[in-house]
Amino acid sequence: AMARREAEVLARAGIDVAGPQDQIAQAQAAFDLRQFPRAYELAQSAHEGLVRRRGGGAGEGPSPDRVPAPPGVRRPAAAPAGPEATPDGALPAGGTPLPKGRAESHFLIGALGRELAGAPPTAGSTEAARGLLTEAQARFDAGDYPAAFQLALKGRRAIGGAVESLPAGSVPRAGRGTSARGDAEGTAAYLANASRCADCGTPIPSGDAYCRGCGRPLASATCPACGAPRTGSDAFCGRCGATFSA
Repeated sequence: AMARREAEVLARAGIDVAGPQDQIAQAQAAFDLRQFPRAYELAQSAHEGLVRRRGGGAGEGPSPDRVPAPPGVRRPAAAPAGPEATPDGALPAGGTPLPKGRAESHFLIGALGRELAGAPPTAGSTEAARGLLTEAQARFDAGDYPAAFQLALKGRRAIGGAVESLPAGSVPRAGRGTSARGDAEGTAAYLANASRCADCGTPIPSGDAYCRGCGRPLASATCPACGAPRTGSDAFCGRCGATFSA
């Protein structure tokens, strides 16, 4: 979101930001496909390109921290320095990849911090989510990225945060020179309209037979005999009396 706003500001100033905008759109598409390390690399590369354009291309110099820490969250310790990213955002051959789970947990910790910053102070689940955020940050700082990811995810669910689990192609990819805002709007609309798993809250795309978050078998939303609406907890149809096996 920060990179998008920065690109819009530079574009209004007459600066060519088509390259970084492409990388922002690609990062969004990679994120939608749950390719988190790739999305993280593309977003960082786009931010660096915008910094260079804002400075008129003078001096590469050390880049500033790329992802601002949300309110109330300490910035995670920097990863060991690796090879610089190529212009398209991919690490060159032989580059050291990010530790497994680091990008995903970093993203969720930041998302949880932003959601808590905007949550009503009287929300009953806010205090529990803040505790989970603190635990997730501590596990992240200790290098236990899988535990940090799970704790941050649990915190987001506690305050009703969206769990991104979109099928491929559900959100259109933005083209060259266009704002990626449509991607975000499409994602929000999808999550708002999708049904959710009764066990873990993961959005359920139409046609799925199992939950993508916990693997729970999903019951049909209608009676197979008469087509009457039903819920996952119904054992019998209220219209025709048919028995539901699952």
